[in-house]
Amino acid sequence: MGRALLWLLAAALAAGAQTPEVTQTAAATTLTVGDLSLTASLADAALELRRGERRARWTVSIANGPDWQRPMAASPPRVTRTRDGCAVVLDYPLDSERRFGLELSARRGQPAIRVSSRLRRLSGGVAGAYYYWSCDWASDRWVAPDRERWSATAYHRDQWESLPQRDWLWLPGAAGGLGLVPTNVWGHGPSAAERVGFFLHALPRSAMLGAGDELRASWAMTFTDDPSTMPALARLLAAELSPEPVGTARGPGQPVPRWLRDLEQANFFYHPAADWTDAAVAERLRRYKLIIGSTPDRAALDRCHAAGVRVLHYVAYTVLLDTARQLAGGGRVYSEWSELPEHDLLDLRNHPDWVCLDDQGQPRQDEWGKAHGHPGQLNTCLHQPGLRDAVLHQVRSIMAMGFDGLFIDLAGPAPECHGARLGRHQHADPAATNDQAYAALLSLIYAEVKRGRPEAVVVHNTVTGIIGSRWSACDAQVLEAVPFGGDNAEPAPFAELAGLTARAAGAWGDDKRVIALTYLSKPAPERLLDDALYAFAWSALSRFVWADAFTLSERADGRDLANELAAIELGSPRSGIQTVDHVRCRRFERGLVALNPDPWPVTVRLPFAFRGALHDAGHGPLDRTGDTITLELAPRSGRVLYLLTSRRTR
Repeated sequence: MGRALLWLLAAALAAGAQTPEVTQTAAATTLTVGDLSLTASLADAALELRRGERRARWTVSIANGPDWQRPMAASPPRVTRTRDGCAVVLDYPLDSERRFGLELSARRGQPAIRVSSRLRRLSGGVAGAYYYWSCDWASDRWVAPDRERWSATAYHRDQWESLPQRDWLWLPGAAGGLGLVPTNVWGHGPSAAERVGFFLHALPRSAMLGAGDELRASWAMTFTDDPSTMPALARLLAAELSPEPVGTARGPGQPVPRWLRDLEQANFFYHPAADWTDAAVAERLRRYKLIIGSTPDRAALDRCHAAGVRVLHYVAYTVLLDTARQLAGGGRVYSEWSELPEHDLLDLRNHPDWVCLDDQGQPRQDEWGKAHGHPGQLNTCLHQPGLRDAVLHQVRSIMAMGFDGLFIDLAGPAPECHGARLGRHQHADPAATNDQAYAALLSLIYAEVKRGRPEAVVVHNTVTGIIGSRWSACDAQVLEAVPFGGDNAEPAPFAELAGLTARAAGAWGDDKRVIALTYLSKPAPERLLDDALYAFAWSALSRFVWADAFTLSERADGRDLANELAAIELGSPRSGIQTVDHVRCRRFERGLVALNPDPWPVTVRLPFAFRGALHDAGHGPLDRTGDTITLELAPRSGRVLYLLTSRRTR
């Protein structure tokens, strides 16, 4: 028997010598299993892991607007004991209708302690949230499994760095090693003492939360002197540390129509009406069952419908346009604004009382517009009945033209308007926030679109990620610029992507959809294939609708790939998300996807059998023997395999 297994057995026996126990004082609660203990402070939720003389202290930093807040427990911890283990739950009320919670747990025979933390918004409108944990364990390197066995990597001591997602991490120190089984984004950065500070982000790392939404962080930890003990321990704990669905729908409104439920791909086409030609429909748009766009006239809309393409019209209401100010400042008036039906009714130069005012009483300029040279893009005061009526009039006009629904951009939180407090505005409900007024308007829009049109849909782009409290007023939400972000440098840490997948999982339970919008205009040519397949595979793993805003087809080197991916129809899933040698994979009715999140290549044998010839997207026909599917995946890449019997063209 190997040394690692002997250690694990010895540690498990030591832990199993007694059932985990809880001791409490007026200031703290301690959970102990064997000679390992974790103490949680009631004053500030700080955690201290101890075994003998070894100690590792964890502190939580919770954002409260521009400041930080220390949690303070308001009630005694709740202790739950079972035959096999023990759990402690601690609640910490916070300002701004929030609550921070901790759960510490341990099982007999497991030489580790698990931590689950969550920040929940209790009520009110949508607001930003962010928190992270930091650890004072002094270490100059980290050890984790790689493609061989495991490797030790020195920290970049002068910079912040996220670590790759791994089943386990081991941090050597002067007094032995700290073993961690993570589920979140982990990393390190410089500290005031010139020592590396270890950190753990909640997932998502920052988000806009509505009532009932949460940010979560969970992990397990122990002290061990030997990294070879960690693989077995990770396997023992992993099942209990998988990400949980968060931000699920509440009051979900109407179920989505069948066509949206079965949709696998869509695309975005922001072009003036003159560009929606017969050729554009035939060569680009007809490959998709849904196009989200702007300003097609009735003739263009008819062309799309004749080709079997549904079209959603672009609108935005938290930002409207003062046309005169925009032109005077040299800003461009996009077709989404100038050609929008009933646009003149929403021009802010005619409605100065609709402009959102900041805390100094000045018109609040939209942050994106400010950064991109658009001085006429101003935030709106959504408390105004006249604005509400104009919006609903516009919605009725769009739907009367025959569009299949609306795409509401900037459907996230509305910036606060201080006009009523300053005596400059009349607000219909002075006690309501601007975001609460917006939420009420979104509900009215949703009802108007659905009036007599059950097949019509509303899609929200919240910009900030999925917002659970918005689900009652939409059929789908967009995750924009994923998985790469705006610079396409490399994908987001896989733990964060897994968190997005988990956060969106509840949407399916309430018959809602998520659209993943990828931009592929910036990767180097040699990375284009891998990046496109990575994005496609991750979207399929998550059961998202995938779109790339035609950025892939606009690359000369990506045109054939764009056409091929647009035609793939995988069908319904035939398995959950599986992990094989760190590769995430999922089987579908007519194919499979695989994703390698690691920064090195990997060869994997997948446990899926198919009848029929499989095609490897971007790579050609798949050469396989019998039921064995062996794939070589480049670093941070994906693969999409599909049956040639699937529909390739319309």
